[in-house]
Amino acid sequence: KNKKIKNAINIVDIEDIDDEKYYFVLGFNDGLLPKINKNEDYFNDQEKEKLGILTSLEKNIIDRKITYEKISKKNVFVTYNVDKKYPSSLIKEKNLNVKKLEVSCYDSDIYNKLSLARKLDNLIKYNIKDNDLSLLYSNYKDIDYLKYNNKYTKIDKSTFYNYINSLTLSYSSLDTYYNCAFKYYLKNILKISKNEETFKIYIGKLFHHILEICNNDNFDFDLEFNKFISDKTFNNKETYFINKLKKDLLYVIKVIKKFDSYSSLDKSLNEEEVIINKDKNIKITFKGTIDKIKYKEINGKNYVVLIDYKTGEADIDIKNVRYGLNMQLPIYLYLTINSNLKNVEFVGFYIQKIINNEIKYSDNYEFNKEKEYYLEGYSNNNKDIISIFDKNYMDSLMIKSLKVTNSGNFYAYSNVISNDEIEDLIKLTESKIDEAIDNILDCNFTINPKKNKKIDSCRYCEFNDICYKNEDDKIYLEDL
Repeated sequence: KNKKIKNAINIVDIEDIDDEKYYFVLGFNDGLLPKINKNEDYFNDQEKEKLGILTSLEKNIIDRKITYEKISKKNVFVTYNVDKKYPSSLIKEKNLNVKKLEVSCYDSDIYNKLSLARKLDNLIKYNIKDNDLSLLYSNYKDIDYLKYNNKYTKIDKSTFYNYINSLTLSYSSLDTYYNCAFKYYLKNILKISKNEETFKIYIGKLFHHILEICNNDNFDFDLEFNKFISDKTFNNKETYFINKLKKDLLYVIKVIKKFDSYSSLDKSLNEEEVIINKDKNIKITFKGTIDKIKYKEINGKNYVVLIDYKTGEADIDIKNVRYGLNMQLPIYLYLTINSNLKNVEFVGFYIQKIINNEIKYSDNYEFNKEKEYYLEGYSNNNKDIISIFDKNYMDSLMIKSLKVTNSGNFYAYSNVISNDEIEDLIKLTESKIDEAIDNILDCNFTINPKKNKKIDSCRYCEFNDICYKNEDDKIYLEDL
């Protein structure tokens, strides 16, 4: 229960004023005291007269009488604000004596600083210099006037743990954290994103769903496509693109099946979900879904190719993994070695853009169009291993940046990688996952967007109007 304090100030209505205590009436200004009743109730004044109810005019007369009676007592002290509104009309009507109080000193540091800020506003905005401005400014120069501290203040760990209870991480949340820890805090902890499903996101889900089931027995493209979009309403623009993208998706399936004919990998897993326990002082889960795993078992070893379908742009440069960025494909590697597949040897890991811009007409239109769907990523530099996946690897017809010279070496621009490099990449990926977990558990959510020639964490960020970042907050990465 709240303690009742003796000799404390109480706020009361003006009608409650008596002769026993001291009363201070503040804001004796027009419109405030006495209260002005307006003819805006449900019943207007004419109707009130017929109903025998006090009209607004009658109420005003009564309120003015009560107010005057109460403020006329000797134990009542009345003041009004000369800056805000006009003095109460009762002052002139009753010919009340008004004494102007000259403020010659300031007693509160907080009040003084607020007063200084207001007086600086008047000087800067309206060129009005207050008489006390120089006095205040000489005593309170450092008030952070027109300054804002946008820095993240670390929150209490126990409060944080009670709030989240458990932690689930994925590639997308990890990518958000390493792009900007404060963005992760807003999006994944406070969850203040709009979370609206855009048409682009919807199309991505549609393409992924169809590609997941397109190799099923008795697959009917039109039936499955129409079933997926049956509960969705589209505007004219979206309807146009749906019809166009339907043809594009049919073409993607055709190209993928053609690419499959170049490979001896005979097994496939689609939308394979992998969940990894990373518990510490709270329950922590790292999980992800691999769009496509193609593999073949030879002498007890599983030769594996990982493919991530992309409906938008993606950067495959694994050099940025050291910063925790561009980790989609490396995380696929990490998830795979923690999946049910055992004795894994990676043949390659790629992204495949399944929505592409229309190419310009050329003499070899079909070939150039097909090249838009080539796999982009990294291939094992062991020719015997890559040949299991791509029999045309010497001049690949399905993998970008993969070609062998006449002397039998890969061209310099070929994205090839050794087994040892793959192993190191997986270890680095796991270390970045663990590093992010430790930082999150330590409540490290500093505003630290990353920036270099290719990376700009603030571009398209939905929280640009919240963080008030400045140049000191940005982390400039080395251009690799």
